[in-house]
Amino acid sequence: MRFLLIFILILCGCQSLPQKSIESTIQGDQTKAPGWVSAFQTMTTDRATNINILRPRYAHLYYYLSEYDPQNVDSWKNGKEIKKIRTTKGKKIHWEVDRVLINNLDPEKTYQLSMVNRGRNKTIDWRVFKTLPVNNNKTRFILGSCMSDSFAYEHVRSRIWDQMLEKKADFIVLLGDEVYVDDFDFVKRNQATEFDIWTRYIDSFRKIPLFQNRQLIPILAVWDDHDFGTNNSDKTFKSKESAKKIFQAFFGGEPLKNYYEFSRNGVSFSFKGFGQKFIFMDNRYFRDPVNTAPFGQWGKEQHQWFERQISESKSPIWLANGGQFFAKATVVERDNGTKKQVNESFVDDHPKHFKKLLQGLKGLKQPAIFLSGDIHYSEIAKIEKELLGYETYEITSSPIHSFIFRNNDGSESWLNNPRRIVSVKEHNYLVVDFEFNNKIEINVKSFGVKQESPYFEQDLVVDKKL
Repeated sequence: MRFLLIFILILCGCQSLPQKSIESTIQGDQTKAPGWVSAFQTMTTDRATNINILRPRYAHLYYYLSEYDPQNVDSWKNGKEIKKIRTTKGKKIHWEVDRVLINNLDPEKTYQLSMVNRGRNKTIDWRVFKTLPVNNNKTRFILGSCMSDSFAYEHVRSRIWDQMLEKKADFIVLLGDEVYVDDFDFVKRNQATEFDIWTRYIDSFRKIPLFQNRQLIPILAVWDDHDFGTNNSDKTFKSKESAKKIFQAFFGGEPLKNYYEFSRNGVSFSFKGFGQKFIFMDNRYFRDPVNTAPFGQWGKEQHQWFERQISESKSPIWLANGGQFFAKATVVERDNGTKKQVNESFVDDHPKHFKKLLQGLKGLKQPAIFLSGDIHYSEIAKIEKELLGYETYEITSSPIHSFIFRNNDGSESWLNNPRRIVSVKEHNYLVVDFEFNNKIEINVKSFGVKQESPYFEQDLVVDKKL
């Protein structure tokens, strides 16, 4: 009798458990968790979006758009087919990247993009997404860089993306080193081939949780040296055309008129939204190894494109670059007596070009704020009024999950930057909130996995009469 009572209690307890959602159900040997493909949303407006899908090369998938129904994973059957507009592939590569461009979206709705094996009438994978409220005068975005896929950072990688997505940002800005092509365990420095670049991108996109997450978020990205192909690389890199093709396959999108514009070469582009203009510069494709070159950081052609972008803008400008703008180079002495520069610096690496940059920005009616990555810690630097005619800031975010350089004795080692007002050296990302009403009011918080509260928080105001 005692055993019968226990059995009844267990049975009742089991029956009282809440019904599992689609996300957690398992049918046979197949889980409903995302990840069979990698998917990433890129250039987006309030009515249109680009989505890139990394799929196995022989998987003949069809893409369907439907309104999101959390109770019906097969809602695609009531949706419409979305034709892919391009496929990028490489020789002897087991994966290909499809791109779909979806127009005529409703900014008030949540959508589902389904990847379907039509022959088996089966949903293989699916993602949920929304558009971007570009007509608002305020927004929240995530800022970050440096995303190693090394096993050494799995303890951070497995947690930090979930935490980041909980911040409910409108979009993510990635400022380089999204992929470490030249990880020493896989590729020798300066030797990356097209096959190497493809392979390392696929390694990263199959491993980093951002690209497996069910909920998509628009990603606006530019590269730096490691995802270009090799450390401290420049225009002489032998595989730069392959690198450009692959980066654009993963992070690029189709132009969306009046919102996104792309330069003719390299991977630079501009985005107008939220009463601002974001300009993402390519500091690798045209980069000159000679520091006296007059357009050494971006090249003359790209600089001319940049000048047109700022001259046409009536909005405040957020200028993004993989490396830092204003921080001076830090040079250390090695044990053998030789010296080594340990950071890249626009102002010191290409001083003539930097002077042209300041001259161009100083003549504008609208203010500029600077965004950068690369240095493996995050900081905010105050740019004095004397340089541009108004006080502004350079906001640097690094690394999300990559190397952190510390002294052997446990003390912190920092690069020299007398303009620094706040900083942190941890795996972290920045949450940037801004609102524009005649002046730009910005709140910046640094978050990471070691604590729930911010590592730092800073309120900034950029006030130049327009």
